[in-house]
Amino acid sequence: MAANQLKDVLILANFDVTAQNVSTGFQYTGTWYNLMDNTTINVSDVNALINIPAGEFRIYGNKVANLAIADFEKGATVNLYPNPVSDYFTLNILAAKVQVYNISGQLVKSFSTNGKTDFQYEVSDLEAGLYIVKALVNLYKGEIEVQSIVNQGTVCNVKLNLTKVAVKEEVKLEAINNYNLHGKRILVVEDNAMNQMVLKMITKKWLGTEVDYAFNGEEGLEFLRKSKYDVILMDLQMPVMDGYEATIAIRSGNSGINDKNIPIIAVTADSSGLVVELFLKVVRAERVDP
Repeated sequence: MAANQLKDVLILANFDVTAQNVSTGFQYTGTWYNLMDNTTINVSDVNALINIPAGEFRIYGNKVANLAIADFEKGATVNLYPNPVSDYFTLNILAAKVQVYNISGQLVKSFSTNGKTDFQYEVSDLEAGLYIVKALVNLYKGEIEVQSIVNQGTVCNVKLNLTKVAVKEEVKLEAINNYNLHGKRILVVEDNAMNQMVLKMITKKWLGTEVDYAFNGEEGLEFLRKSKYDVILMDLQMPVMDGYEATIAIRSGNSGINDKNIPIIAVTADSSGLVVELFLKVVRAERVDP
C-alpha cells in the first residue's frame, strides 16, 4: 500500500445523553485527520481522552480521505426491522447464524435460522440498550471487534471486504451560489438514533436553520400541527406510522396540517426503482394500487 493512502481508521462514538471524555486508542502517535471535515489532530498520547458531545461520533484516519463509497461495489442491502427493537426483529437476508453483542463486546444472544427467510429474532429478554447484530457484518465477509473500558468508553472496529470497481467518469455539477437557508425550519422524521446523529452533523452546517426531530410518522404529524416548517426529511420504514402513511396523511389535507403541499424529501438507503416509484406516487398524492 502506498505511503499516501489511508490505512488506519479509528471510530469513536458517545452514545450517552451528556458529553463524555472518550478513550481513544490510536495505533500510533503523530498527525491524524478527522475524516468528517479533514481537520488535523496531533497525537502525543495514544490513549488520550477526547471530549465528544452527546450522540456524536468522530472518525480519524492516518491520511486525508473522502468517506464516499461510490467507487466500491456493495453487496446486497440489509434491513433490520423494527429499529429500535422491543420484542423481536427480522432481517431481509437469509443468514445461517446471527449473533447479538452488547456494547461491551459480550455475546448475549445467538440464533440459528435453519434456512428460514422469515425468521423472527426474539430479544424481549434483553435489557434496553445498544446492541450490535453481527449478521450485518457477515454479509460483507468482515470482522467486528469491540473493546470497552469501564468509565472511559468503547472502541468498535469493523472491517469490511469491499471490491474496488472501475471509477466512473466524474459527473460535473454546476455550482449553486444563490441558496439561502437562513431562517428555514426543517422537520426530520427518523426513528433510527444513529441516522439522527448523522443528520444532526449534516444539518448543523446549515447555518441559520432550525431543525426538529420526530421518531415516527405520528410524532411528525404532531410537530406539523403545532408548528410551520419549510421542508420535511422523511424516513420511509418506521414503527407506529411509516413514511408512506405520514406522507399520505399530509397530502390528503385531512390531518390538520397547515400546508399539505410542503416539500417532502425521502431519507432511505433503499434506492430500488420500486421504492422510488411508490414514494413519488405517494408524495404527488397519486392513486397507489395495492
